[in-house]
Amino acid sequence: MLRSSVQVWNALRKHDPGYVPNLRAADLERLDLTGADLHKADLRGAYLTATILAGADLRGADLRAAHLSNADLTRTDFRGANLSGADLRGTNLTTARLEGSVVVGTLLDPEWRSAELSNLSREGNPKQEEKAAGVRMAAS
Repeated sequence: MLRSSVQVWNALRKHDPGYVPNLRAADLERLDLTGADLHKADLRGAYLTATILAGADLRGADLRAAHLSNADLTRTDFRGANLSGADLRGTNLTTARLEGSVVVGTLLDPEWRSAELSNLSREGNPKQEEKAAGVRMAAS
């Protein structure tokens, strides 16, 4: 359903807000999922390489070990999402909301080393001054 129409998908999510989509290891590569309602979705290990997720709602989603390299994540809402072990290399995170997200072991491009990541959960690292603690950066 999601592959064919984001509008129909979003209408179904609105009709049943308690539904938790199981998209674990789903192949969603290179799709246009602009504005998709994927809040609280299980996207563990999902293939989202080069997918357009601009403006998507991924609040509280489980994206552990998801493949998001080269995805367009502009204006995407990741608040409270678990991105542990996800591959975010080559992504566009312009104006993405990441507050409260878990990023332990997440692969990021080197230019994100100085990114403001202080609102992210680093599981067990209470030092607020270590902005990218627990985040594994991609090789330069």
